[in-house]
Amino acid sequence: MAETNKTHNLERYCIHMYEKFKIMGKEGLQERYPAMTKLYSCFALYATPYWHFVGKDAIDKKYPNQLENQLTSEIIASYKIGPSKYFVKFQVCSEDGLKSKYILIETELQKFLGMISKPIKGNCGGFWVILKAIEPEKTQFSWVFTDNPNFQLIRKLL
Repeated sequence: MAETNKTHNLERYCIHMYEKFKIMGKEGLQERYPAMTKLYSCFALYATPYWHFVGKDAIDKKYPNQLENQLTSEIIASYKIGPSKYFVKFQVCSEDGLKSKYILIETELQKFLGMISKPIKGNCGGFWVILKAIEPEKTQFSWVFTDNPNFQLIRKLL
């Protein structure tokens, strides 16, 4: 009986964390909740294709898999404005780009969300941003599918 309650509580916990998992990903959750060893059981549950709960389809639709919505990015111009500081123009293109107004931007020295303030016309948009980087051409861009990102640094993209 105790094992059944333990399993039921774990499943309820995993259901509760599922939306955060879709937003932050496995690595993000591990970084945010390093002491929550129950998450490892949840990750195994999330990987099970037949696992389902009421509301899962709505969460999956709201936060599509990153692999299904990859964007292509290109740095168009880069100007050094200080030690390890660059003014960069980049372009991102994606079929589903209009579903998000946030782009996760990662360099060797920083990680932040860029907020799109102007609508993207077509499938591509060009933006300016100031980056701290060693090699700005290695900057990585990815969509963040949430309306309320829980992130420390959010910058408006020009």
